[in-house]
Amino acid sequence: MKLIVSGRGIELASLNGPLDQAFLDLYAAYFGGQSVNWSGFLGAAEAFFSTLPAKTPKHNDYFNNFGGIWTSHLNSGRFDEAERIWKMALEPALHWETANGSKIHKGTPYYFWGATAVLHGDLDKGFALMHQALEEDKRTVGSPGYLNEPAYAFASLDFQQPNQAFKQWIDQQARFLEDLINKYALVHGGKFALNDFRAKFLVAPPSNEVLFLFTYSLARLKHFCDLPDYIISSEFASMLQINILSNLTVILEDVLESKNPQKFRPQKNPKKKPQKCTFIDHAEHLLKAVGQPLGLGEVNGRFEKNFESTLLDILSGTFRLGDGSALTGHQAELQVVVDLVLIGEIGPAEDERVVEVGRGGRGRLEGARTGIGQEIPVVEIDRRGKGLGRRRRRLGKHVR
Repeated sequence: MKLIVSGRGIELASLNGPLDQAFLDLYAAYFGGQSVNWSGFLGAAEAFFSTLPAKTPKHNDYFNNFGGIWTSHLNSGRFDEAERIWKMALEPALHWETANGSKIHKGTPYYFWGATAVLHGDLDKGFALMHQALEEDKRTVGSPGYLNEPAYAFASLDFQQPNQAFKQWIDQQARFLEDLINKYALVHGGKFALNDFRAKFLVAPPSNEVLFLFTYSLARLKHFCDLPDYIISSEFASMLQINILSNLTVILEDVLESKNPQKFRPQKNPKKKPQKCTFIDHAEHLLKAVGQPLGLGEVNGRFEKNFESTLLDILSGTFRLGDGSALTGHQAELQVVVDLVLIGEIGPAEDERVVEVGRGGRGRLEGARTGIGQEIPVVEIDRRGKGLGRRRRRLGKHVR
């Protein structure tokens, strides 16, 4: 079905008589200055959905018919309006689902709305919507077919897939990632490249959620790196950077756990409940795998005594182990990652344990993920136990 509105030719899929007319009226309102009865459009759309089987390409035809309006808004830089049209497209579909207890495939509007939000600079909304698109594809297309759909191509930065609406954005992210990988390979003298990273992680992540968190974190990092120095020189900007790096440690922990065949720590007492391996265990497994084994206990002991100076020594390359040897590049980098995990662990109450309270009004917090701790003032422990809705914890000796 072809429309001519204000001299503009627009191709629409023919759905049924009432809904076709409703789309004609909608386009006339947007491009011809006419008014439209939106409640009438909603009724026509819901009646149309009631005539369809559970899985049908007609769902995509319906949503694709909004594309002409969306394109016009996007090309004119009206991002708010470009996002709003997909919210309008979803309104009758969501209402129909609630009323009928059935599902409509909504991958198309979530995908285009999500990518539009990302282009608009709202990464949180954009990635949340894109994940919804992926869930729709999984439910409708199934596995492994959904891996070939646009939402997964977006999340996996599939720059090799030519048929996707937002390939330019994906190419920009991929080039940024490639630059980071090339710098890493140059430092370590390796041959690791973007295609290697894609094969080892982007197309084989531990979970889709980890993949989304990586692409989201990469986008935040690129956005941050694009800002001028005078904007990111404050202490608050440093906190934002730490937040991005903390997300990356969560990703790394999941990846390492999936690669480490040992899931539980060896138990000296068989009667005790097995303890899951911590991030430290996974980190030591990785160092052993790359031929640079290191027991991280000694370094963590230094951190417990003086966190800041130890971290600065590692970053500057001046840190020395007890035998006088220096850390290798991989050992130092992974130790910094462990330190970032520790920083993150002195946060959520459910991941912290008050191990003991010592003299001088100081106590020790130990992280559940790392199994390592840090001495801080008891008053600080108490404050953290009360703030921001966190769970109160009991001061005193904690039996692990």
